[in-house]
Amino acid sequence: MVEKQPGADRELLFTDLEGTRSVVPVIDRGEHENYWVLVMPRAETSLRAHLEWDVPWR
Repeated sequence: MVEKQPGADRELLFTDLEGTRSVVPVIDRGEHENYWVLVMPRAETSLRAHLEWDVPWR
């Protein structure tokens, strides 16, 4: 959920990213109270785990 603040609606522009690598797609979007809601598939791993595992200098 993204709080509705000036500029927050820019997240809704990224709904058609088919074929883009390393980006979790937005399946659906909507509103709830004072928030924009973005529906995305669950990632296989967390970003933190991915970054800790894929550090080239370790």
